[in-house]
Amino acid sequence: MNNIQDLAQEIVSYFTIKTRENGKTFICCVTNTPGYVSKLIMNCHDDTLPDNFKYKCIYEFLLALSEDQHPEDIENYIEPDVYNSDLLAWLSSHAYRTDYVNRAVNEICNSMDGNFDIMKTIGQGQWLEKCEILHALIAELEYILKKKKKRNK
Repeated sequence: MNNIQDLAQEIVSYFTIKTRENGKTFICCVTNTPGYVSKLIMNCHDDTLPDNFKYKCIYEFLLALSEDQHPEDIENYIEPDVYNSDLLAWLSSHAYRTDYVNRAVNEICNSMDGNFDIMKTIGQGQWLEKCEILHALIAELEYILKKKKKRNK
């Protein structure tokens, strides 16, 4: 395993999609996931409790990386959810997400001519979180590769 694509392919194999009794799907890890994968996921959660949104982002980013997409390309295609109900569900799922929206307000208000749109601002907050997750994931993958190369010397 010499590159991020190979490592992403390996790690994504430890994820599975399950369905809750209410019919909603969620992403989680299989039983007996290696410790380094669990640590990667924990570090991508940035000291927060396990979260369905973060698991979904990690999984989708790993899939994209496993298909040889470059991290910069992935970031260029990150978009917030389309439906207002999904954005509001994201916002209300954890209190810390208001921090992302507050950061988005500061960024957007500095670039707008008074045409404030709350849903666009919430979407921008979600975009910021997705980018943060992607950057944490890339850093973790690079760290794992570096450790594996040192062990193989």
